[in-house]
Amino acid sequence: MGLAATLEALSTSTAGTAVARFFSGTSQGTFSSTVPLYYTYWYTREELALRITMYVGITASLGAFSTWVAYLVTLIKSHLPPNKVSLLILNRLTVDLITTLRSLSFLVD
Repeated sequence: MGLAATLEALSTSTAGTAVARFFSGTSQGTFSSTVPLYYTYWYTREELALRITMYVGITASLGAFSTWVAYLVTLIKSHLPPNKVSLLILNRLTVDLITTLRSLSFLVD
């Protein structure tokens, strides 16, 4: 998700933006709709409602965070349009977080 959206921010043509949006939307759509299915593999029936509630709540909080970042980006003076700057910032955070979590997963006792 982060890589496709970062490539969307860096694209200079309409075709490149369309291809990047296709891959970004496909990955977001397939991941978001399958999270409840993944949760059924790991959690019991009693824990499932709480976990799905936490996922939906965190998703809403991240929407508020991205809106706040988008507002702050409009205050930045740059040669890039504000939408590309916000994509670069948010998706850099996504790629860094995924890289950190993957590297931490190898530190198993």
